[in-house]
Amino acid sequence: MYPGGYTAEVTNLSPRATEKVVYEFFAYCGEVEHVEIIRFWKHVIYPRDPSIQTLFIRYSNGEFKETVSNDVKGMLSLYEATYLKIRREGFLDEAHAFTIAQLQSVVGGPHLSSDLPEQVMHALKQSIHRGFPRLEAKHFISFYEKDASRNETLLRLAKLDFNQLQLSDREELCHISRWDASAMDELPDYMKALYRALLNVYDEVGRDLAKQGRAYGVHHSKDAFTEIARSYEIEAEWFKEGHVASFEEYMKNALVTSTGRLHTTSCFMGLEADVATTEAFEWILTKPKMVAASGAIGRLVDDEEQERGHVATGLDYYMKQHGVSKQEATVELYKMIENAWRDINEEMLKPTAISMKPLIRVLNLSRISDVVYKYVDGYTHPEIIKDHVISLFEDPIRI
Repeated sequence: MYPGGYTAEVTNLSPRATEKVVYEFFAYCGEVEHVEIIRFWKHVIYPRDPSIQTLFIRYSNGEFKETVSNDVKGMLSLYEATYLKIRREGFLDEAHAFTIAQLQSVVGGPHLSSDLPEQVMHALKQSIHRGFPRLEAKHFISFYEKDASRNETLLRLAKLDFNQLQLSDREELCHISRWDASAMDELPDYMKALYRALLNVYDEVGRDLAKQGRAYGVHHSKDAFTEIARSYEIEAEWFKEGHVASFEEYMKNALVTSTGRLHTTSCFMGLEADVATTEAFEWILTKPKMVAASGAIGRLVDDEEQERGHVATGLDYYMKQHGVSKQEATVELYKMIENAWRDINEEMLKPTAISMKPLIRVLNLSRISDVVYKYVDGYTHPEIIKDHVISLFEDPIRI
């Protein structure tokens, strides 16, 4: 930690936070000597929230308090909060390591009540911030249901909310019938069949968007597909010619094949007209840091879990370029993934040319990568994430 004490700065603090609440929360990290909240008013440069608060906490020593391990719920809150860190926040890095160690030590210990072990183990496996929001909500409802201090009315309302949205999603999925099965019978080449089906999708979506005066969304999405096709050709040429690209050259191309721009564009097409504006799609073309970071996460977590026979992964390129072992390269890729998450968190705090709704779609794409690829390649082996799909769209919560 920091011998002799130190001052931590927390930016973009909620306007509802009080010094008392802040003191109690951050007291988990050490002996708090002073708390000061400074409020700024930024009507013009930050229209989403006119009040911005910066918090300064001065600690009298640089050590985390070991005694807080008795307060498991408080430790869980601090642990989850550390996932919101941005770059240059060493304080939260150390808080993250500290809370993980403390939570791991208390699992199954005498300080853990009967309703907490499962919640702690789930949190250590999947943080709320990086998980599927609705799936994490369902998990939390199951934990809250076992809490002796639960509010029955609030619990029932949460269950009804989840089931109602699940029913709505299920009905929407049932109405999706965009694939043209006849194309597969008519065309022998599977690529042509896929291409025909893809055109059918765009035709149907294009007609819907044209009625709303938003046909430009389809144009942007088709451009993104074309860009991906070109990047796949580059990978094929590397393989055919035996070209060993540098890691930087690989990542430049991989940010396209990670489908970050394509998925972002496709998500925007499903948003409301006043949100998915022309400016929103043009924002994607500027290659914003948030979209790049989301693409990097998607590619690097995939590369960590996948061994491709036809083309080298980022892990291979990094090992060859830097002459390091697979384990050392994996550590470096993990650091890159963590820095990409920090960039996403930071971009969520900054004013942008578009509203918060599209930004959340980019965040959700990164969450998909974390859930699907973090431990195993759930895309190649979809049976691994089958339970997630069933939980989200099929199994309601028992009232």
